[in-house]
Amino acid sequence: MRFVSAVLIAAVAATMPALPAAAKKAHYQYDGKYYSSYAQCRSARKRAEKRGTIIGAVGGAATVAVLGGNLGESALGAGVGALGGNLIGKGTSKKC
Repeated sequence: MRFVSAVLIAAVAATMPALPAAAKKAHYQYDGKYYSSYAQCRSARKRAEKRGTIIGAVGGAATVAVLGGNLGESALGAGVGALGGNLIGKGTSKKC
């Protein structure tokens, strides 16, 4: 009986130091993906903003061009699309 108690106490003591270490490890989440550091998460967020800006600018310019706009109207459409794409790219509720 004494041997079983000693083994049980040793097993519990061996697992205790691992629990706080696992609890301290921070995970940052952005867009459904987990990152181990804040810098990685922030970098992913910046990429999403840039990607949204580019896609919005191309989409806005292409839409105005298809509708028959001239160069100035296409540039204005690209600017509005870039602004909207940037807001959509960074506009998630979960931030790093």
